[in-house]
Amino acid sequence: MRHLFDWLVVGQIVPHNPAASVRGPAHVVRRGPTPVIEASEAKALLDSIDASNEVGLRDRALIGLMLAQANAWAMARRRAKAAGIATAIGNHTFRATGIATYLGNGGTLENARRWPITARPGPPSCTIAGATRSRWRRSSGCLD
Repeated sequence: MRHLFDWLVVGQIVPHNPAASVRGPAHVVRRGPTPVIEASEAKALLDSIDASNEVGLRDRALIGLMLAQANAWAMARRRAKAAGIATAIGNHTFRATGIATYLGNGGTLENARRWPITARPGPPSCTIAGATRSRWRRSSGCLD
């Protein structure tokens, strides 16, 4: 609403923004291990999407970009369920899966640590909690 009234003020429709002092709820970030799926599950998820229609093309693009939006999260969960994946995936799952696959195929932790995992500014604030040939788990949103 605040932005709508800002737009109306700029367009000289209303003299002032009555919602200027209204602030929304604080954004809460949940921290914890990012779920990682197997590379074969990620491939199955993408292969399960019918790309012959606009919705399927959109969903494949969203998964490829993993926009940080609630509808992208819900879509990814819906698509994972349709692909038979029981893991509760989220926006960071695909990046984590990429790193897990890289490490599982002989990639080095030194190189993986250089990959951006989040767009958050500031110093990295997490660690790789464990790396194995089949799974990689981390404690929060980036590599240090």
